[in-house]
Amino acid sequence: MKWSYLLFNNTKRGLMAKPRGPNKARSKKDLLELVRQLEANLEGEAVPSVPNVKWTDAMVKCLLACRFETNKKYFYGNKSKAQLVAAWERTALLFNLKLMTVIKVPKLKNKFQAVKSEFSTLRWSMDKETGNATE
Repeated sequence: MKWSYLLFNNTKRGLMAKPRGPNKARSKKDLLELVRQLEANLEGEAVPSVPNVKWTDAMVKCLLACRFETNKKYFYGNKSKAQLVAAWERTALLFNLKLMTVIKVPKLKNKFQAVKSEFSTLRWSMDKETGNATE
């Protein structure tokens, strides 16, 4: 007998042996079980969300100082996504240490974008003013 015949036909499934390694395919039974678990999770309680943060002026000033003064060298220039993630993590760490809070990176980034957008809107509206007060 050939060695390949013995190798493949000594398994329970013959030539359909389960692949091994990181690209291991899941069986239909495993996939059905996974779908059942996901549906059960949807019917159950929702995952608790992160509580809202009450932003004060001091917190916004600290965020802007951490972003534009202390960590500005990590943001300027062409940066990869990994470098920007590391820069935001560094900014969040510094912000949380200064204010003794625990605010995650996405919340800080969202607040920064909101402040930046508000600043742009105010700046744009100030540029449109002519200085002639009309009533």
